Amino acid sequence: MQENFFIIPPKNLSEEAIQGIIKNHLFKTLDLSEKTSLENHISRVRSAVTTGKLLLIFDKTNEDVIIASHHDYSEFRKKQKLITPVWHGARSPEAREQP
Repeated sequence: MQENFFIIPPKNLSEEAIQGIIKNHLFKTLDLSEKTSLENHISRVRSAVTTGKLLLIFDKTNEDVIIASHHDYSEFRKKQKLITPVWHGARSPEAREQP
């Protein structure tokens, strides 16, 4: 099966790229009516990314980078292994050769 998700080490990206990824993530997930400033959110996420608490994950299918905790990514991967995607040419565990 082809791998569609890759963890990107933050040291492999420029500061501008990390900043853009974080802003994109926050705009998708953040309630902009919150009183905490965007800069505070960016600072907290950047700190978590650089310390390794959050992962930068490239989704090859959507050509997007997502930010997730180690736990969330691990849970996602467990669920992903239970699903056999047809678009990769694999057969589901229930599929059997028919005579």
